[in-house]
Amino acid sequence: MLLALFGERAQEEAFATRPFLAPAPLAPTGRGVPTGEGIRLTGRWSWATGVMHGNWIIVGALCGRDDGIYPALALVPAGDIQIDDIWHTDGMRATGSTDVVITDVLVPGHRLVRMSDIYTGTAPGIRGRRRASRRRHLPLADGARPFLAGGHACARRRRTRR
Repeated sequence: MLLALFGERAQEEAFATRPFLAPAPLAPTGRGVPTGEGIRLTGRWSWATGVMHGNWIIVGALCGRDDGIYPALALVPAGDIQIDDIWHTDGMRATGSTDVVITDVLVPGHRLVRMSDIYTGTAPGIRGRRRASRRRHLPLADGARPFLAGGHACARRRRTRR
């Protein structure tokens, strides 16, 4: 689902290797420094579940110059990452939720999606699609829905008790 946010060129590159398997540790714990072609990405991501079997990875990063940082998703081939096998838990070893380290890897611009573009419905994979709407294309917000709904219910209940 996340790959659908990227443009056609990035999708073609990713689907060229089958099956397409891409864990997605999305916390923006990496830093992308701009270059002429995209960014140079460095960082460490925890809980990259399934990374030992993946051929790509989608990571969250803070990109841009120091005076204009923006959060983004970066699509990176598995050959450009290092796996730090720190996952030695009883009963969950099979998930392979290890850490991933990326050091000074060039990520071309077409393999980046700004979070602001996702939230406004203008991500490269969404642009020009019929019936593109913000709500339908926010997979990152799906996990927050129960918390937002719970917070809304608590606020509503508090107002009625006054």
